[in-house]
Parts: sequence; C-alpha cells; structure tokens
Amino acid sequence: MANKQDFPHFHLEPYELRWRRKGTPVTESTRVYGELYTSPAFLETYEEIQSSAPEPGCSLPRVLVGLMFGSDSTQLTSFGDASLWPCYMYFGNESKYRRCKPSCNLSNHIAYFQKLPPAFKDFAASHSNEKGPSDAFMTHCQREFFHAQWKVLLGDDFLEAYEHGVVIECCDGVKRRFYLRIFAYSADYPEKFVHCHLLNEVVSNKLPIEELSLAVFVTWATARVLDVLSRNTVRTNWGLNVISVDE
Repeated sequence: MANKQDFPHFHLEPYELRWRRKGTPVTESTRVYGELYTSPAFLETYEEIQSSAPEPGCSLPRVLVGLMFGSDSTQLTSFGDASLWPCYMYFGNESKYRRCKPSCNLSNHIAYFQKLPPAFKDFAASHSNEKGPSDAFMTHCQREFFHAQWKVLLGDDFLEAYEHGVVIECCDGVKRRFYLRIFAYSADYPEKFVHCHLLNEVVSNKLPIEELSLAVFVTWATARVLDVLSRNTVRTNWGLNVISVDE
C-alpha cells in the first residue's frame, strides 16, 4: 500500500468483466472469468463487507483483501532426505499476470511447515503394543500436527483483522480499512489429504457434488475462526478452494 509503483495495480474494488463481439448488440455480452477480483465469489464477499455494519465511529472506505495460499514440500538434494515445506501467500487483488512474475516480488513467504520428526514414531511405539503405531495413527498425527501449525497462522491477530479490518494509510494519502478473506489454497495431490483433513474411512453420508467446495479445507483452525466470529453474530463464508497443481 505504501509502494507507489505497485499500488496502482492493486484492485481496491472488484468489477464484472464482460466481452462483446464487434457489431453485436450491447445486451449480448459474455462474462469473462480469469481474475479473482472479477469472480462472483469476490464480488459477493465485497458486497457483504460493504453492507455490513461499520466499525463504531469509522467512516473509512472498506476494501476486501483476497488471500491466496500455496505450499509444496520440496526435496533439497538428489540424495538423502533433506526437504523443506514452504508456505506462500499472494494477494488476489493483483493480476495473475503480475503474480507469476518473480521480478514483481508478489509472492510472500510466510512460513515453513514442519513434519513429524522420526523420533515421534519411536515415542509412539514405546506407548503402544508390540506392533507399534499403525499407518492410520501416524497419518492422523501428521494431519493434527499440520493443522496445529495453521492454528498459529490463523491466530488472534488474524481474527482481529478478519472481523474488524486493518486501517492502513495508502500512498495516495487516503486511509482505508482492509478486511482479510481467504479464497484459495494451491496444493498438490498428497497435500490435499493433509489440508482437507480427509479420513481413511467414510464416517458420514456423502455430500452432494455442489456442496463439496464448502467441505474442502474445513479445518479445526477455520472452524475456530468461524466459532469466534459467530459469537458476535458475524456470519461469513470462507469460500475456500483447494487448487490442484499436480505435475
């Protein structure tokens, strides 16, 4: 917001992009999908924020900030097991054509996820029967360990910004209140099972296909956020989607 070069490219207001063939009537146009800030989900969330009750004594313009996360465990060496699991964050208010350019520096490195150390299996084995911990048990622990790390990322500071927004004075001299919302999480196939908290067995009725997107990445951490916000009668839709980046 303080960078005069990048600020003009940060879309403060969403819009609906349409295309019309030359020579056709104005009423005959086609909706164009391609950017987060022109998507129906972004427009709907923006309208919800604008129509919600303002903060007491605040008349500042309200801006929706679309957060897009991504992570991919990376092998560091050809031999051995040295690896890292970085997590990145992007702003969906920026065009995807700028986000993909390393020279724009729009990829925000926010965390390194940790995996269960090998010593944990030995610890679990010392407290179990002769067979040792099962694969299902270790998978469950890895899921819980991952979501515990997201609990830290989506902590009280994030909750405060999610519900009440953050006031920032932009480089144009105007103060605005920015509200954070999560719209996407990019991950490869193995990580989806960790992110989505998928179980080894089906323990409930199958969801209709149109409701699957609402079930994706519903973690303990996001449930915690919604629980805190619901206490203040604030209802919001996270609109989270996991995007496959399988090779």
